[in-house]
Amino acid sequence: MPDDKGAQAMNKKQPEALRLADYIEKNNANDVWKGTAAELRRLHEVETKYHESIGGFKRDLAEKLEQQRSKNKRLTDELRRLHEVNAKLLEALKEAEFALHDCPYTNRRMATAIFLARTAIAKATGEQR
Repeated sequence: MPDDKGAQAMNKKQPEALRLADYIEKNNANDVWKGTAAELRRLHEVETKYHESIGGFKRDLAEKLEQQRSKNKRLTDELRRLHEVNAKLLEALKEAEFALHDCPYTNRRMATAIFLARTAIAKATGEQR
């Protein structure tokens, strides 16, 4: 009986499909049952490969997700920085437009600068598209 306990302990570690295949092969001599045992082994192998491929897919997906999160954080930080820069540039442009507007020495170049400043301010504030 010690052999039987050893076999039972080994069978508990073994996947159910393989355990059943072993049992069928030991207890049934006809070809139908042997074919059934072979099919159980084949299906177990297919399932094992499936789980391995799913595991690899999950790892790849997790890695890509982490890369995308990192990229999104960098882009979000850059977008915030650009919004802050834009706000400062808009403030400076308004001051420059005000200073140019009140300048007593207006020439064609200054008139163009005033026009461009006003156009940029309108676009930045949403008054013009």
